[in-house]
Amino acid sequence: MAYHPGTQTMFNYDQNYETEVYKVDVIKYSYGKGLNFAGTFGGMFNKNIGAELGIGYLLGSKIESTSNLTALTTTTKSTTTDNNKMLFFVPTLVIESGFEKINPYARIGLIVAFPKITSKDEATVTSAFSQTSLKTVEVTEYKMDLGLGANAALGILFDVSDNFAIFGECNINALSITPKSSEITESSSDGIDNLNSMTTSEKETVYENSLTENPLNPPSEGEPSKSLKFKTPFSSVGANIGIKISF
Repeated sequence: MAYHPGTQTMFNYDQNYETEVYKVDVIKYSYGKGLNFAGTFGGMFNKNIGAELGIGYLLGSKIESTSNLTALTTTTKSTTTDNNKMLFFVPTLVIESGFEKINPYARIGLIVAFPKITSKDEATVTSAFSQTSLKTVEVTEYKMDLGLGANAALGILFDVSDNFAIFGECNINALSITPKSSEITESSSDGIDNLNSMTTSEKETVYENSLTENPLNPPSEGEPSKSLKFKTPFSSVGANIGIKISF
């Protein structure tokens, strides 16, 4: 992914080995940012307290970081682009004021998420001496653990009729998720496929909470490599506008 494994830091990096000058810009990001499509089903136990189950799908915004390295006559420019999608369920407790026409409410509950991340690395190495360049592309698919977090919202219902209302709300999700496994699904150099020459350990990775390594008994190249789990941020703050239909 576009951040350093084991941290939540993403950055743009620019370094010139000749002048020994480098610049690093930290990027603020979250995989929870994007466009949500959601629907909610529920009911009120009484005038003020009820329960809802929300079902939604997130089309995550593109997250991009860059790196530029200059050394003698060689320049390396690389870009990492992450895209994510997420199916999620939100069971919540609802508290309404019970006022007529304009009805403030609060909602608090859980968010249960099933995300998937695709990371694409593109790099171009250019030699000023030989006037040649080499472009490499690598795509990695990440399978994530089940995500469990908290959800809260504050909003207002505007009653149009007994069965129809319009609402607007501020919605907050607190969520971070760890990867379960990853697999390189595309790897090429100047259009030449590299996957057939890669071993299973080079293409696949399993993420675990702890690792034990024995130099005298190295892992098999025919098995996935192992790496430590790390948290990826999916938290978000957003605004929702929609309609409520009562039966």
